[in-house]
Amino acid sequence: MSDRLVIPSNFRQRILKQLHRGSGIGNREDESYRSQLCFLAKNRQRHRKFCQEMQQLCHSKTPTKVPLQSWPQATKPWERIHIDFAWPFFDQYFLVVVDAHSKWPEVKIVQSSTTPAVTEFLDELFSRFGDPETVVSDNGSQFTSDHFAAFCKEHVIQHLRTAPYHP
Repeated sequence: MSDRLVIPSNFRQRILKQLHRGSGIGNREDESYRSQLCFLAKNRQRHRKFCQEMQQLCHSKTPTKVPLQSWPQATKPWERIHIDFAWPFFDQYFLVVVDAHSKWPEVKIVQSSTTPAVTEFLDELFSRFGDPETVVSDNGSQFTSDHFAAFCKEHVIQHLRTAPYHP
């Protein structure tokens, strides 16, 4: 028998609502949480009801449907760029910028994933291609810093951020 988490009665409805809704992170994680929950009820009827709901949640093969939202089609080069870091490789980072219109990639190997490394690379790109209208990034600390916000303001760039793990 595996270890399970016992949910106090005053939190059960809230937990069930969250599980029904799904977290949006990924159903594998949700199913893992569901399989570790155990609802105890004082009377058998309530216990059976909770067990049936949990059985449906735990054994559901259909993941929670979340509508996909595509980015609007860019109408010209350098209208919107997407920026992110690739995984570190031998203590170096790949800073990747992709133009949304042409799909042109620009990649630079940097020693650190800091805001100054990002803004230095973007200054270099902007000197060649001009300032984009929009920069899209994740919520990495180098993109959420005051320094990066000031950089975007200085270049009159709209900065949009994606949801974590959902670029």
